[in-house]
Amino acid sequence: MIPGRRGLLQAALFAAPAIAAQSLGQPLIAPAHADTTDLVLLCDKTLGPACVLAGAAYTARTGVRIRVFPTTPSLLLPQLARDVQSDILMTRVTALDQAARDGLLLASDRAGPWRTGLVLAGREPVAASAAMDRVAVPDPTSASDIDGPTLLDRLGLHAQSVQGVLDTESVTILLISGAATAGVLHGTDLKANPRLGVIRTIPDAVAPPLVYAAAITRGTSRPNPQRFLNFLKSPDATSILAAAGLESAT
Repeated sequence: MIPGRRGLLQAALFAAPAIAAQSLGQPLIAPAHADTTDLVLLCDKTLGPACVLAGAAYTARTGVRIRVFPTTPSLLLPQLARDVQSDILMTRVTALDQAARDGLLLASDRAGPWRTGLVLAGREPVAASAAMDRVAVPDPTSASDIDGPTLLDRLGLHAQSVQGVLDTESVTILLISGAATAGVLHGTDLKANPRLGVIRTIPDAVAPPLVYAAAITRGTSRPNPQRFLNFLKSPDATSILAAAGLESAT
């Protein structure tokens, strides 16, 4: 299964009730006390596979299921502002800081920070000679945290053809299908797709790593989200996240 496609499906299923509620002028999901111990984790799309792995490890230990909803980064805070039911938010530190200022977090305690860099990737076996034939990059829109065309310019790379797409999830799909020979991805995207390999690691000086953290949201209504937050700080979780491309930034 391709994690990128799974993310698209989850996003579509998640968005449908939101659209309907907005059309009626209602909150996206009315706050309510949950009758389950399951926890809901909202995260950036690129963090989805890493969060699923960490959640599975937590479930194995506690029996509490972590329901992961990877979402376009620019939609996370607007959803929380409309009281979407959630317990944990895992996103860029800058976004968490804004969420705190907006009163969307329950407390100041956080797990993290973690970081992931950017890579120029291709389908295995990577053919460096054909790398710059057809390149896919995220366009600089609110749906993406990467300005792909500008990044290629900074790297001094000149592709025969550059295709701008919505986000790194779309880049992944093009690479796996063979429609692109190279593409810009987060390190977490690469780790989630064993069919892809590194053509070139993008230096931090060209594109600083993205830094993430996790916190409890104000909308939490399920038992003990702090226990999961504490797990994310543990050595076991740190190792799981690092293997998924999300390294400790401390």
